[in-house]
Amino acid sequence: MMSGGQIVYTSATMTDFATSLGSAVGNFVVDKTGLQGRYDITLHWTDDNGGSRAQSDSSSLPEDAPSLFSALREQLGLELKPGRGPVDMVVVDAVSEPSAN
Repeated sequence: MMSGGQIVYTSATMTDFATSLGSAVGNFVVDKTGLQGRYDITLHWTDDNGGSRAQSDSSSLPEDAPSLFSALREQLGLELKPGRGPVDMVVVDAVSEPSAN
């Protein structure tokens, strides 16, 4: 479950967690940790725009919650690194009305 300024997962894979982080940072996040298994993950942070306490139910967040990148490092020992790689995508070449049967 992810809401403004926090992620709480029970029995999540690191790939699941990376996918949800992609939503939080607005980009693709790929799991390169090599960690197998399922984990209970709780992460609290302040939106980089300073708005997480004003969003959704973030009243349970600590007043001094760090940025997302700092929270990953401090609370989970993980780090996001920028990189480039192939991205799967669907390309639509043409669209037409269905024919009448």
